[in-house]
Amino acid sequence: MYHLTYAQGTHRQICHEGGIAYVVQSHASVLDALAHAERRKAWPGHMCSSLRTDRPFFHGTPDWPSALQLARYGWPEGRALLRKASAAMPKAAIRDRVLQWDVAGAYPDVARAVAGSPDCMMDDSPVDHRPTQAVRVVVSIATPWTTDRVEFVNRGAAILSAVEAAEAAGLRVEVVAEETVTSLRDGFSASVLLKQAGQPADRDTLAFFLIHPSALRRVFFALLETEQNLQHFCIGYGAPASQPATLRPPGAVYLPDFNTGEYTAPAEALKRVKAAFEKSGCSINYAN
Repeated sequence: MYHLTYAQGTHRQICHEGGIAYVVQSHASVLDALAHAERRKAWPGHMCSSLRTDRPFFHGTPDWPSALQLARYGWPEGRALLRKASAAMPKAAIRDRVLQWDVAGAYPDVARAVAGSPDCMMDDSPVDHRPTQAVRVVVSIATPWTTDRVEFVNRGAAILSAVEAAEAAGLRVEVVAEETVTSLRDGFSASVLLKQAGQPADRDTLAFFLIHPSALRRVFFALLETEQNLQHFCIGYGAPASQPATLRPPGAVYLPDFNTGEYTAPAEALKRVKAAFEKSGCSINYAN
């Protein structure tokens, strides 16, 4: 594996997993990702799906500038949809005293130990201060173009609800959007940091990347189009795949790509998101 830094906040590396060589891009902010997509375009324009204007129903926006405007300055409609859906989700259970995780302690948190997180030990008694560990929530935004907006909204609201519940329990949570695709023996995996640990969520950013189809079919497609050696991906833009596990820290919460029909109801969305948190060893609780 090797690393290459293009500009502040944007990193590139190569990793191998399951016989596939993945080109990996990591962007420390939405603005870093957008700047990289615009400045480092490597494919000829006629090959770039992110620039096409003949299929707005597929891309979600009429053209690249329209998507760029929403990603940079916010999507009022999406923010309203997310706010309304989040209001219908259960409220987080507030804990006045929280358990401190660390690499050493009196006894193990079995769920986190099984998930492979090094900070899986706890003290004999709760502590009053907020813990220092951060949990990374990685969300794949890949889904078929047939997926209805209501599924995006349900999933996005469930993710926000779970993040708020985790933070109410004393965790610091960061949220990352990602897309991973493969074609033959090549792979591409790009990620964008949407929310830093310990910082409040920007609803505009989350609304666009968790709900709007242009986040995938314009922004993430545009990131793939910066890789000159991956021009053969232009036919179909690859098959969705899970992000290589080596790119996620132990104990990270991962929500993989999803198929049309998996998030049609808010209750089902919350169930799936809670299961992802529990699998990572981060159980979340809601007020009765």
